[in-house]
Amino acid sequence: MLRSSATDVDLPGSGQGATSIQTRSRKLSPTEQLIADIITAGGELRIDRSVDPTNYKVRVASAIAFGKVPEGKQLVMEVDGGWRNLVLRLQDKPAWMTAQLAPIPVPRQLRNPHGAVRALLNDRSRFNVSRPVRDRALRLLQALVAESERRGYQARSARPIDISVRSRRVQPTALLSIVIDSHAVPLNLSQDHSWNAPQPDMATLVIEVIGGREYRKSRWTDGQLPLEEQLPEILQEAELRAAFAKEERLAVERERRDLRRRWEAAMEAARERFREAHRAEVLMRQLKDWTAAADLDQYLAALEVKIANMPESEERSAAMEWLDWARNYRGGLDPLNNRLAMREDPQPTAANLQPHLGPWSFYGPFERP
Repeated sequence: MLRSSATDVDLPGSGQGATSIQTRSRKLSPTEQLIADIITAGGELRIDRSVDPTNYKVRVASAIAFGKVPEGKQLVMEVDGGWRNLVLRLQDKPAWMTAQLAPIPVPRQLRNPHGAVRALLNDRSRFNVSRPVRDRALRLLQALVAESERRGYQARSARPIDISVRSRRVQPTALLSIVIDSHAVPLNLSQDHSWNAPQPDMATLVIEVIGGREYRKSRWTDGQLPLEEQLPEILQEAELRAAFAKEERLAVERERRDLRRRWEAAMEAARERFREAHRAEVLMRQLKDWTAAADLDQYLAALEVKIANMPESEERSAAMEWLDWARNYRGGLDPLNNRLAMREDPQPTAANLQPHLGPWSFYGPFERP
């Protein structure tokens, strides 16, 4: 890994902008050294983990947690083409990360709640929070639902199908879902019952966004900021996950359309190969019959000479009868005596088309051959 030992390196400081430090005057911490190495490498540092055993996952997490990443940048760690090839990159923060989020108003009283919120009023089995914070919890959900619908989304009581089954970790039970572009993002609100939770009348509430790709995080709780001030982030997370799910769905649809287009092209090519193979088979059969007819002409000529030299007898009569039949047969055998035209192609079936399809199935683009 590159080391900065005698040059000025710009690292994030505690004031405005970055602070220039002399690496000879102060030894860099491991996280500062990591940032310096990435900057020296032009913003992207490639690591061969077969020769560098450093735990970069921990080092990257420390750099982020302790504010060592330059302002306006984010530190990204990726694997490129196999476990050995690690890429550390400083890149601009995405727009969503720097967007100014408008506050979401929380009603002071719960009046005329949305149907998904009203369904929780007397549902102790799903909505199990203590009485002192129950009203606040419902108002928080009402605020999220009202803002969602103001933005043109829908809200509904959560359904089991709303939670992705692709995730193997245990998912919390959803109370309601925000439906954005036909994608349901489940939400849950619960009470922190951990050993260090405050008294029931000061209980900490937790809001979770369930399933999908995580952007900021999946769990928000009363901490340095009350949940009321974190609602914009929570709804933004739902929007980001819905947008990603939409892109995934569109990508799958594009892939399926591409597969069908390629299958249809393969089917047409297979039909053409089948037609060509069938016509070639007819042609070679005609050639074989024509060659046999030409050979038969010589035999029939010899047979006719033989019979002409035979005396009148029952045997000669039988031979003449045989010659007449052979001549008729020869006439039917010769393809030049029949209509010369392209034969009608047979209707292709799975059995005779599959050999021309390669890896594709006769029955569709998503079936195995």
